Amino acid sequence: MIEITRTRISHVKELIDNLREDDLKELKAMNITPKKALVLGYKKSIWTKTAIVNGRVAAIWGISGAPLSLVGTPWLLTSKHCESVSSIRFARIYKNQVAEMLKLFPTLENIVDASYTKAVKMLELAGFTANSAYKGFKICTLN
Repeated sequence: MIEITRTRISHVKELIDNLREDDLKELKAMNITPKKALVLGYKKSIWTKTAIVNGRVAAIWGISGAPLSLVGTPWLLTSKHCESVSSIRFARIYKNQVAEMLKLFPTLENIVDASYTKAVKMLELAGFTANSAYKGFKICTLN
C-alpha cells in the first residue's frame, strides 16, 4: 500500500538516513549533502509530498519557484523502501503529481545526473524531455 501525504519534518529526517544509493551519488555529483538538499527542498518548496510504503518513507518530492515565475523546479528523492513498489506504479503516481505541479507553473525544469538512468527514465515517464546536457547533467523540461 502506498500512502501519499503532506511532508512533515520527520519524513525529511527519515529520508536523510535512508536515501537510495543512486540518489546519494547524484547529490554528491551536485556537490550538496543529503541533509542540505532535503531541508532546503522542504523549506523552499511551494508544496511537498511524501510517499509512505509499509509505514516507511519511500520518497519525497516537491516543487519550488517564484510565485509569478513561468518555470517551476520539481525535485524527487527516494529511499531504498521505494524499491518495494513497482516502478510503473510509482511512475503513475509521480506523473499525477507532476500534473498538479503544471497547474502552478506552465513549464517545469529539472536537472538530473545523466548517469542516473532510473531518474532519467522516471522523468521521461512523467512526460519530461531531455533538451540539453551540461557537465554530466541532463536538463529536462515539461510544458
